Amino acid sequence: MHLLLWSIWVVVVIIAAVLFYRWFSRPGRRRAIPEDASGSSDVQPTNFLGGLRWPCRSGVSSVAGPFARLQLFEWGIRAGPSLRVLRVGIPTWEATFAELSSADAVRAPISTEIKGVRFQVASAEPPVVFWTSKGSDVLERLEEKGVPVNRDVVALHLFSNR
Repeated sequence: MHLLLWSIWVVVVIIAAVLFYRWFSRPGRRRAIPEDASGSSDVQPTNFLGGLRWPCRSGVSSVAGPFARLQLFEWGIRAGPSLRVLRVGIPTWEATFAELSSADAVRAPISTEIKGVRFQVASAEPPVVFWTSKGSDVLERLEEKGVPVNRDVVALHLFSNR
C-alpha cells in the first residue's frame, strides 16, 4: 500500500513540475505553414543544429546547442527541438519568409563567443534567437529568399531578445 501511495505521489509531483515549467517558460506555439506547402514539395529542408532562445512569461528561456534545430524550407523557417523527447520543454516556432521583417546577427549578453541569428516578424510579438556558429550561412540563405538581413553583430540584453 505504501508503495502505491509513493508511486502516485511521485507521478503527481512530476506532472506538477512539468505544468509549472510549461507555464513559466513555454510560449504559445506559432505555426506558419502555408496550406499549399503541406508536404507537397520534394525539396528537403536545410538543417542547422544549435541552441534556441525564445520569449516566455518570465522574460526569455533558452536551451544550448545541439538541442535545437533550425530548418529552412521553401516557404519559411522552423526553429524547435532537435529530438522528439525535447518537445515537452522546447517550443516550435515557425514563420514564412514574407512574415519575417528582419534577421540579425547577434551575440549572447554575457559572452562574445556565443553568436546566433535573431528572427523578428512584422507583428509585435517578441523575436526568437537561434544560436549557431553558422550564422553567416543562415543569413545568406535568408537574404536569397528576400528577408532583410543585418550582419552587424548586436549584443542582446540579458532578459530580452531585443
